[in-house]
Amino acid sequence: MAWLIKIIARAWKKSMTPQALTYEEKLNLLKNQVKGSLEDTWKKYTININLDTFLTISYIMLSTAVTILGFFGQATIAGIVGAILTLLLSFRKVFNFSEKASFCRGFHIQTKELRDKLTFKVSTEEELLAIVDSFIAMRNERILKNPMRGSLDK
Repeated sequence: MAWLIKIIARAWKKSMTPQALTYEEKLNLLKNQVKGSLEDTWKKYTININLDTFLTISYIMLSTAVTILGFFGQATIAGIVGAILTLLLSFRKVFNFSEKASFCRGFHIQTKELRDKLTFKVSTEEELLAIVDSFIAMRNERILKNPMRGSLDK
């Protein structure tokens, strides 16, 4: 009996391949993928830009604190705050949040353009397939150009 279920499951799975889908089903599937990509890139953009902003404000405050502490003769505390500042600067340099945010924003804008083409310009299956090819190329470009980690040598 289990073999019969496997055969039926395989036949059903083959019938659900993209070639067996109608134009409307393909369009909806692609719209859902583009929507998911938009949500993902926006989430990554906001996380990276918020971290970059937080670190920038922290540098300004800690740099000011080091100067004020040095002015008032609190050398030990100024040294500790300076060490924390150096640690945060190195952290920012290694994880380059601003570059990641810029990359995600650019990719988000490209994905929005594809979404708009899907919504307003696609009327035939050939146009849909051209957008699918563009989306695949964009994802491959994202993988190849993704700024994963910075370096202290830059």
